[in-house]
Amino acid sequence: MLNKDRRDAIAVFDVGTNTVLYLLMSRGADGELAVEDEGFAPTRLGQGLASGEPSAAAVERTVGALASFVQRAEGKGPNELRVVGTEVLRRERWRNAFARALQAHLGLPIDVLTPREEGELTLLAARRSLMLNDGPVTVVDVGGGSAQLAREAGGGPPAVASYAVGCVLVTERFFGGARTPEAWEAARNYVRGTLVDVKASAGDVVLTGGTATTAATLKLALPAYDGARVHGYALSAATLAAIGKGVFFMPLSKRRRLAGMPAGRADVFPAGVLAAAEFLDKLGADNAVVSAQGVRYGVAYRYFEDEER
Repeated sequence: MLNKDRRDAIAVFDVGTNTVLYLLMSRGADGELAVEDEGFAPTRLGQGLASGEPSAAAVERTVGALASFVQRAEGKGPNELRVVGTEVLRRERWRNAFARALQAHLGLPIDVLTPREEGELTLLAARRSLMLNDGPVTVVDVGGGSAQLAREAGGGPPAVASYAVGCVLVTERFFGGARTPEAWEAARNYVRGTLVDVKASAGDVVLTGGTATTAATLKLALPAYDGARVHGYALSAATLAAIGKGVFFMPLSKRRRLAGMPAGRADVFPAGVLAAAEFLDKLGADNAVVSAQGVRYGVAYRYFEDEER
């Protein structure tokens, strides 16, 4: 249950196109923030995104995963529960179907973030958690339905743009058939065309999202995801390009058996890495720092900033 007398803990649930992410963050008596609990579930709410047809089964499994996370969180007595949604829920048909099911089963509202809000939150999480320079920073968040690019320089408001190159969307459009060089080139040409207005960037470049953390996990040859090892790891553009193309030509059954490959990501991972590599190419970045802290962390950090004010 919620503890309304407690102002030092928040549970955040990030409902994405491919995955539901959960975070419970608290503030100790010394003012330090700590993660009490977190988890993920690959529910693929955005199944059918390329065709524009939502899946009732995907809505059901997403609400079910969310219910499980809410129960976990309530057992720890946070002050507030926040459910936020990203690209897939910016689509009216998905938003309406999911909001109805969420209200009926859990009685919770959902805050659907705009692309700007999403970009600002990932930027906040990167600034708060990584050892970045005080200069310009660009954060690329490759999600399931879209990718957000957030740039901050000179102390003004960040510039945020959204691009339709999410890993689920690209996979459904281009990788539904045989794993051929032609399919890979068609997807790459689409991504390059979509990112045509992305300009070179100065300063630090950060990659966040499941694609980035999985790529780092594979490069580090970890047996399973380890946020402490992945967060802050530097990936080169050449490494990303090699990983994406190499994994694409593997049979799906072999991809799924790769050490460190999360459940529910093997089929969409090559498309995500392709998009990330093309972003780095357009930004003129030889490498990028991986952030394991995305939107949900940004929501939590902002909550505690508001409490301090």
